[in-house]
Amino acid sequence: MTPDEALAALEAAGTGQNRKIYARHGFAAPMFGVSYANLGKLRKLIRRDQSLASALWKTGNHDAQLLAALVADPAAFDAVLLRDWARTAADYATVDSFAKEIAAKAPGARLLAAEWMDASSVIVQRGGWATAAALAIWGPVDLPDQWFLDLLPRIERDIHRSPNRVREAMNNTLMAIGIRNERLRGPATGVATRVGKVKVDHGETNCKTPDAASYIDRAFARKASRAG
Repeated sequence: MTPDEALAALEAAGTGQNRKIYARHGFAAPMFGVSYANLGKLRKLIRRDQSLASALWKTGNHDAQLLAALVADPAAFDAVLLRDWARTAADYATVDSFAKEIAAKAPGARLLAAEWMDASSVIVQRGGWATAAALAIWGPVDLPDQWFLDLLPRIERDIHRSPNRVREAMNNTLMAIGIRNERLRGPATGVATRVGKVKVDHGETNCKTPDAASYIDRAFARKASRAG
């Protein structure tokens, strides 16, 4: 599929209603308003295509960047390209997808995540925390617990004074760390309890910010139920 064909497919799959919904969530224009279900269909059709992914990402279009992250080849990224994509992500949703699908799979993911957390750009900061969350949820089981434990004091110290979407990402990371394994559960729950309610402006939506301590408890309850 050529870049023009992919963009035409995205445009055809987009809807005005989705564009309104996505705008209320704070997603950046330009966008076509493609549902995640239709993005998944295009992903299956295209599979891996790094050349196409690169062209789509460079458009700066919200939907094109989401699709780019889905069809890109993580093995094709070096540190320079990873930094470039983090820097040029259109919005918090596209940097989240990039973090999950690409950055968290990079050999230097932990170093890049730490670097991005200190960036001046809110989007790049979000990418750092989203990468950490992705590592906690989907990363190899042999990743050292200490790396995640070292993030907890920073979350506790900075979460309430961080920018809105970074604050949300930090809360997501706290939950991800807490559910990674039983050893991390207690320390993460302790931080979540001390942090208390995290306020996030979700735009003109009905979205709620999860309470991290309760979320962690429910996740382990579900695991126990499935195991039983």
